[in-house]
Amino acid sequence: MQKFATKTLALILFLAAANISAQRTAFAQAVATPVPVEPAGGIDPSKLPDVQGLYLGTPADVAVARVKSLYPNTSRNFSPPS
Repeated sequence: MQKFATKTLALILFLAAANISAQRTAFAQAVATPVPVEPAGGIDPSKLPDVQGLYLGTPADVAVARVKSLYPNTSRNFSPPS
């Protein structure tokens, strides 16, 4: 019985060590991924994901106009930052 327990413990330790090694390798590969370069013409907000027609990077005045058209009965004062 003790021999079985020893072999089981050895197998568990081996698998744990292999898992840690695999995680380190995956982390090293993720860190080595290069950062993409910004496009030469700048970022086009219309090509980015949108929520209710609002794109990340949309100018404030356009975004405020879009929110006002989507939610005309809001009681808050939406105005672009100055």
